[in-house]
Amino acid sequence: MTYQIEIGIDLNKITNLSEITKLLVNKANHCKMEDYYMIYEHIGKNRKIYRNHCVISFLFMEHDELLADFIRYVKKIKNISIESVGLDKCKFELMYASKKYLNIMEKEFVENYLVSKRANKLYKQDSIIFKAILKK
Repeated sequence: MTYQIEIGIDLNKITNLSEITKLLVNKANHCKMEDYYMIYEHIGKNRKIYRNHCVISFLFMEHDELLADFIRYVKKIKNISIESVGLDKCKFELMYASKKYLNIMEKEFVENYLVSKRANKLYKQDSIIFKAILKK
């Protein structure tokens, strides 16, 4: 069982992606990262680009304190946002999704997520991970 955290980096606001990626990977290695991968998302319509992001997905061992430490580190860096956090144990369970991430998801999954969130039925909703995500 592994935690998966997706971090979005706005390419319009960042000048040195490789340096930020190196910082994130080094910190993730200290927090016992298993693996990571990067994808680029470009969404636009009629010559207008709405989303030009690099999304880095990190996979961590199931250790709440180390993941919370990584989340706190990521939140200190400008122009980087946490898109989603989930637990993959044969079936992926979404623990947290940002507003940007919810706008990209399919409607039925958004409704299921919001209903679970309102009913406090998300996985580990009262854990140290949620406290780290929601803290300003």
